Amino acid sequence: MKLKRYHIDIYCPEWSRNSILSFSKSLEGIKLRLSFHAKNKIRSMKRKYRVPTKATLKIINLSDELYMDYIFEFYANYKNQVKKVCYRIPIKDLDSDLIIVVSSSGKIVTVYLNNNFDGHHALKEELYEKKEIL
Repeated sequence: MKLKRYHIDIYCPEWSRNSILSFSKSLEGIKLRLSFHAKNKIRSMKRKYRVPTKATLKIINLSDELYMDYIFEFYANYKNQVKKVCYRIPIKDLDSDLIIVVSSSGKIVTVYLNNNFDGHHALKEELYEKKEIL
């Protein structure tokens, strides 16, 4: 199933907030699982930066409404149901943010670090949905 991709700096449809809240609520009480790729990314980051560990990810409760502010990108199906969300969480000890991509099945798809001063210079707008002008 092809998902529509949205970035908050490009376009957020009216339905997106409610759909993201539904996505977040669906994660409540679910133990997030790490994909093989995410496990490998964490291992390499731990060696290089000493963060994040699996324990760090366990205390992050992505279903908490607080984390709504950390969402910068999401994917939705044709019914406007959010199926995957990208969170950008600041890390105090580094000049980086922790990016966590979570699917609606409760799987952490990937984890990586991004400079916190990144001004989206490389943001490819053509990859994202845009508001239709009638």
